[in-house]
Amino acid sequence: AARGAQSAGKQGLAMGQLPAFALERYFAKHEFAARHLLCCSDTEPLRLREALEEYADRESEALFWNLSLAYTECKGYGPLLRELASMYNSEGGCELDGDRHVQEVAPQEGILLGMLALVESGDRVVTTAPGYQSLHGVAASAGAEVALWRPIEDEAG
Repeated sequence: AARGAQSAGKQGLAMGQLPAFALERYFAKHEFAARHLLCCSDTEPLRLREALEEYADRESEALFWNLSLAYTECKGYGPLLRELASMYNSEGGCELDGDRHVQEVAPQEGILLGMLALVESGDRVVTTAPGYQSLHGVAASAGAEVALWRPIEDEAG
């Protein structure tokens, strides 16, 4: 059985036990309604057309322009998974199979999945602060001891 589910006498974390993520609730309310929002972590340095013209080969550009906006498979978009595996294999010295990995691009969901898979009651989790509420909130909700690590800037920066 998967960790995070009740098995082998261990109590798993139920989704209903998690606190509301304040930052996500704030953005849900204000992100697209506020006239000016100065706290976004995303950027838009290029328009999509500019990025495709500058960086995509013809095959990739054609894939994009013909891409369906429907949901992909749960594990991610197959051609992208295979391309990522190819990139990590050639540039990172990895041995990945693009058909055997999962793509996760939303930080909160990735944090949640990682915490559910790895953290159990009684574990000790060290996480950066400030940071996403889920970094400490999910671990605490699972019964882990959470230690916040706050970086200190010194003379070297």
